Amino acid sequence: MRLHGCVFAEFSMKDVLCIAGPFPPPRHGVSAINEVMCALVVKEGFSVDCYNTAPTGLSRTLFSRMSRFPRVALAILGIGRFAKKHPGAAIYCSLSSGYGLIGELLMIRAARKGGCQIVLHHHSYRYLDCDQRLMKLVVSAAGSGALHVVLSGGMEKALRMRYPGVVRSLVLSNVAFFGDVAPNTAARGSCKVVGFISNLSPSKGVWDVVELAEHASKKGSALTFRLAGPFQNREIEKEFFKRTKDLKNISYLGPLYGEEKRQFFNEIDVLVFPTRYRNEAEPLVILEAMQACCPVISFARGCIGEFIDTECGLLIPKDDAFVPAALERLSLWEAAPEEHAHARKAAYSKFLGARLRAEDAKKELIAILRLERPTGASS
Repeated sequence: MRLHGCVFAEFSMKDVLCIAGPFPPPRHGVSAINEVMCALVVKEGFSVDCYNTAPTGLSRTLFSRMSRFPRVALAILGIGRFAKKHPGAAIYCSLSSGYGLIGELLMIRAARKGGCQIVLHHHSYRYLDCDQRLMKLVVSAAGSGALHVVLSGGMEKALRMRYPGVVRSLVLSNVAFFGDVAPNTAARGSCKVVGFISNLSPSKGVWDVVELAEHASKKGSALTFRLAGPFQNREIEKEFFKRTKDLKNISYLGPLYGEEKRQFFNEIDVLVFPTRYRNEAEPLVILEAMQACCPVISFARGCIGEFIDTECGLLIPKDDAFVPAALERLSLWEAAPEEHAHARKAAYSKFLGARLRAEDAKKELIAILRLERPTGASS
C-alpha cells in the first residue's frame, strides 16, 4: 500500500487499485470508512496506491480548506501515473460535496484518460437534497460505465432521479465495514444515561443536547448526559463549558477512540443525534450505537430514516423542534423500563439485519474492483 507516495507494503499480485479520498486524521465518517476500505482490499490481496486528500483539521476556516490543495494535486498527478501504468484498472474515489468536487472531477478525468474503471463512493446528501452543477459535471465526466456506490436504497433512488447520467449503482451500507463486537446485552433497567458522540459543532447538534440537558434538569429528571468527541474549534469549546458549568447532569469525556469508544456505547442507554449537518448521510455513530443495543433519537436526515423507526428509537422530522420530542421519549423510557428494553433489542436486531444484507454487496464491490464484474465500457 502506498500513501503519499511512501511504500508501506508491496505486493506482486495481479490485482491493483488506486484509492483517493480523506484518511484520518482528522477522523470522521468518510475518513474512517476509507481507512477500513483500504485495509480490506489489502487483506484481499490488492496492491494499493492511496492518496489522502483530507484537510489538516476539522475547522471550516479558509486555511483548513486550503490545506487540502497540495494533497488533491498530488492525488490528481498520482492517479494519472497509475492510469498510465495500469490501463483498465479500477480507481476508487470517495466524493466530497460542494467545491471539494472540483478536485475529484479532475481525478476522474485523469483516470478516464488512462482508460481506468471508475468507482465513486457517495457519502453526502448535500447534492441529493438539491441540484448541484458540480455533481452533474462529475457524473458526466465519470461516464455511463462508472459504478456509483451509495449507502441505501433511498440514496440510490435520489441519486438516479436527480442525476440521470448515473447508470450503474451498488447499495453498500457503512454497516458492511463493521467488525465483530459482542454487544452488552445485560439488562440495565430504565433509561438513565443519554449519550452524544460526534465532532462537536452546532451543525451536529451540540447545542440541542445542552438544551435537552437543561430541560431535563429543570424537570427534575434523573437523566445524565455524556458527551464525547473533539470540538470543531476553540470558540465552541469555550461556549460549551460556559453554558454547562452549572449543570450537574452533564459531563464531557473528550475524544474517544477504539476500546474507549466501545465502552462509551456500552455504558449509555440511548444515543441522541440532533444533526443539522447538510452533508449527513449514514452516520457511523448511529450504527455503532445500534450494534451496542442502544436505541437512537435523531433528526430525519440523509439515510437515517432507513435505520431508525419507532421500534428502535425515535425519528424526528428535520424541521421540527428536537428537545420537546426527545424529552418526551426519554421520559417514557425512564418510567417504563420494559419499553426501553424492547427498543434496545429492536436496535440490535435491525443492525444485524442490515449487516447481513451488506455482506453480499461488499463481496460484489470487491469483485468489481478486481474487474471480475463489469462496470461498463470505458471511453
